[in-house]
Amino acid sequence: MKKLIIALLTVISTFAFAQKKSSQPKDNPSEKFDRQYGIAGCGLGSVLIGKRGAQIFASTTNGSWSNQMFGISSGTLNCVDSPTAEVASRMDQFIMVNRSRVQGDIARGQGESVAAIGQYMGCTASSNKIAVTLKSSYTSIFTSGATVTEVTDGIITAILANPELAKSCQHLG
Repeated sequence: MKKLIIALLTVISTFAFAQKKSSQPKDNPSEKFDRQYGIAGCGLGSVLIGKRGAQIFASTTNGSWSNQMFGISSGTLNCVDSPTAEVASRMDQFIMVNRSRVQGDIARGQGESVAAIGQYMGCTASSNKIAVTLKSSYTSIFTSGATVTEVTDGIITAILANPELAKSCQHLG
């Protein structure tokens, strides 16, 4: 009986949380890059708690019943595969550890952390071009109370909005 209930819940969640798989198209840079999950990642926790909620609870929920693995395999539960989302996850970790330095370097329009972000995205453009673009987008990247994932998404959005940089950053979409 227990297995039947789990199987039924799995089937119901597949339809309830199904979403279209998509990736950020490189040829349409006007779209905003926006992940639907917080630092805890995708899974049922991201659907129930959201990206601004208590991520410890989202992480615990994601880990229970292997729903995160199911979401990744099926492309549901906010687990949409794209090369840009993969890069964003690595950038999240870097920004989490170096947030004040990243924020300061972007505000100044220069610095090692900006060069590192360019390397994460596989940009062949000079770090100066990246820095200038990010500096001009500073207020949209570092909004009041922005989470790490929102900062990362803002950085990627700013890069994708510049057609020259979008083409030079091979790890994005």
